[in-house]
Amino acid sequence: MAISPETSSVDEPAGSQTAQEESPPGSIGPLYTTPEPRRRVRRRKRKGGIFRKILKRFGIRRRVSGIIVAFLSLAVAAVVIYAALVVDSLSGINSAITELERILTGIEGDSTASISLNDYERLAEGVENVDKSLEVSQNRLILMRPFQTIHPNVDVALRSLDIARALTGSADTMLAGLRPAVFYLVSGDEPDAAIAQISSGDRLVELLEIGRNQFARAQTELDAAKAMLDVLPVESASLDIIRMTERLGDFYEQVSSINGVLIDSTNLLNVVLGLDGDKNYLVLAVNSDELRPSGGFLSTWGWFKVRNGRIVEFDYSASTIDSPVPPASDMGNTLGIPNWWIQYRQPIYAAWDGSWHADFPSTAEMAMWYYNNGNNINAPVDGVLSFDIYAFEYVLAALGEVELDEYRVTVTAENFRQLVYDIRAYSAGLEPHKAFVAAIYTKIMSDWQEASRDPERNTLILNALLRAVQEKHVMVHLADDGLNHAIDMLGWSGSQRTEPANDYLMVVDSNLGNKSNRSVIRDLTYDVTLLDDGNLNKRLTVAYEYPAELADNDPAVDPEYHGRIDYATMVQIYGPEDSEMVEAPSDISFPIESELHDLWLVSTAFVVPYNDSRRVQFSYESPSVWERFGRYGRYRLIIQKQPGTRGDAVTVQITLPPETQVVESNPPFTTTYDLDQVVVEYRLDLATDVHLDLIFEFKPEVVARLEGT
Repeated sequence: MAISPETSSVDEPAGSQTAQEESPPGSIGPLYTTPEPRRRVRRRKRKGGIFRKILKRFGIRRRVSGIIVAFLSLAVAAVVIYAALVVDSLSGINSAITELERILTGIEGDSTASISLNDYERLAEGVENVDKSLEVSQNRLILMRPFQTIHPNVDVALRSLDIARALTGSADTMLAGLRPAVFYLVSGDEPDAAIAQISSGDRLVELLEIGRNQFARAQTELDAAKAMLDVLPVESASLDIIRMTERLGDFYEQVSSINGVLIDSTNLLNVVLGLDGDKNYLVLAVNSDELRPSGGFLSTWGWFKVRNGRIVEFDYSASTIDSPVPPASDMGNTLGIPNWWIQYRQPIYAAWDGSWHADFPSTAEMAMWYYNNGNNINAPVDGVLSFDIYAFEYVLAALGEVELDEYRVTVTAENFRQLVYDIRAYSAGLEPHKAFVAAIYTKIMSDWQEASRDPERNTLILNALLRAVQEKHVMVHLADDGLNHAIDMLGWSGSQRTEPANDYLMVVDSNLGNKSNRSVIRDLTYDVTLLDDGNLNKRLTVAYEYPAELADNDPAVDPEYHGRIDYATMVQIYGPEDSEMVEAPSDISFPIESELHDLWLVSTAFVVPYNDSRRVQFSYESPSVWERFGRYGRYRLIIQKQPGTRGDAVTVQITLPPETQVVESNPPFTTTYDLDQVVVEYRLDLATDVHLDLIFEFKPEVVARLEGT
């Protein structure tokens, strides 16, 4: 059988003298061989030829190059493993923050003033466990650090791991410094041990002073974490990475705020509790039935003196033209009352019961100025507290009842307002209802002092006050500006607070003629369209309902004694600075635009008839207040509650730019509509301030158009 050369040729080494000769037909193979030119076979060109030539030039054999290729394969495998470890570490960071948030939410969600050793231990243990978990992640990745810059996501992830470790370390240090004070407050076998210890505020200050070095160390660690946060290169990172870094930023703010309060705590307690000398406080008892920008008309006022953690003197009085004693009338010309506000015949009183500020610290500063310049008792005062009717009802409910012997009545949370307005309507004399209110407030203060010796009743009162503070029915401002920072961080200040790159809304009513605000229902609808250039088109609708079924059962609504039946109001609408009005209701003759507290505002006035309703609508524009990063956009909104209100129902509708979709929302949205553009709807209860955060995503072609590519 013949073997064809085409099927049997062999690639011989160069220089061979043999070649196979074609066999005759029928032979079994070559009988002899003769030298013949070697037949060349074209080889497939191998990839990496240049690389092989370089290896050959340096005398590296194929075997060695194979080893190098193997090492490269291992490197690729290592990168894959490294990426998996990084992803796992990211998951660990997010899980760690989630766990800490869960613990904090559980403690804060209790909505009581009580603190237990278990709460503290849970938080401390949670921080310790999270720190250990992060340490494990750091150790697993330590050999991979040289490759950190291989990808933006990897770089940011590794930096975030370091930041998370610094934050948990600072939290652990802070809690260690707080431990002596916590154990002092919650220890003791006797039922009244904690109360006695709280009254002994000087000991609490001493224990906080012991932890001061720990608080300072925690602040150093927080500063280091902030420095790392500020330089995180998130521009090219993925959304998951960006959101994780923002969670780290939020956690930094939370820990930093708490530590800041603790650093200032000894000075704050010394002042508030009168531990380094008597401290005098002015009390503004405002009537939220007659609403004003920062809570209500100032119908009564009081003062109290604190010494060593106890109220040792106090008094209340009706607010009249000479109580408290006013400053010289010509000093009123220095107040700078805006042209859109009530123009008093005697401007000096605008500083006392006529504040135009929705920002309580500004109202408190004017009240202190008025009181101190009138040379009143205990002036100058060390701070101001504001209480509205809701706050006193909360405290009355905690006390159960208060006996007022001189009036022969028992006062409860349920009958308090009825008694006040009956006395206003039917008693003789100069403003007797104010004297009654002053008397009941004085008795509440006295009974509160007695109740503080009973741990159970004292806890009920503290819980009532905590609720009142959270809902802006109680607000605090100190004469010491350095300590007001701590008051603000605690959320007790009632200040108007804006943040960069945030939209802002606050709607403020001022009752101009009666006491009907308990019977007036106010709802807000806020429609926002996000434009491609970052600006906002807005429409705000404020709807008022003044139903007879509420008003007829409200002791404050009585045109014979308490002002005309219709509700007349001046409304202030606050938005981001440099906003501009587009359209206002045609039946409102004088909407005035202005600036106050670095915010834009429009002010106007109108009437809501009894047993009727009214809608007023404003269209306006705001400058760039939403952000775009890569293919994602972010819109954030702060809605602040007006002090003295129960809490409005608010509907927010956000129209996203074209060809986008929602990625994430906090709080969760109520519903969405896809009407050529996505509309996201929220239904909120404004019992406290609301912070809204919405993330959405653009299609790639939209990103290219926006970037001009």
